[in-house]
Amino acid sequence: MKKMTINKVSGESITVLDEDDTDILDYSKQASSIMEASNVTLVETSEKILIVRPHSIESIEVSEIKVDKEKGEEIEDDEDIKEVEEHIDIITDGE
Repeated sequence: MKKMTINKVSGESITVLDEDDTDILDYSKQASSIMEASNVTLVETSEKILIVRPHSIESIEVSEIKVDKEKGEEIEDDEDIKEVEEHIDIITDGE
């Protein structure tokens, strides 16, 4: 499962979960296309659909997480530390 946090220029952030099985690098490349759009764009995940303005996004953080399907909660264990280390930040160049 992927966790995507969209950090807005205003300082607010939006976090969504996605049950996508795509490799994290490929998933991150797909997420980066949001910032390349010239107008309002849709971000569709298994959890929800977001309508975003790319110029209001400062960065997007994508990480792989484990979720207890019965409880619907992130699993807290030693592996979580490794997952955090493996996350990929996609940061704009100020444009």
